[in-house]
Amino acid sequence: GLLVCSGGESGELVHFSAHRFTAKDVHAARHPEEVPRRQDTTLTVDHRHMPCGGNDSWSRAHEPEYLIKPGQYKTTPTL
Repeated sequence: GLLVCSGGESGELVHFSAHRFTAKDVHAARHPEEVPRRQDTTLTVDHRHMPCGGNDSWSRAHEPEYLIKPGQYKTTPTL
């Protein structure tokens, strides 16, 4: 197994994904079935995520609590 911990503020969440393909594989594929299944696992660890869709289907409006404010952020994840 693998444990991923945030080295940032207390209670801060860690966003991560593990896949049998790379981001490059996804961008190169035109259809889901064209994404190759690799032997290795790609682990992606992100400091923060913000939603890309809005509160409804036609706008990009988000609740203020879900926005990532401009600034410098630092984290040190531990694997």
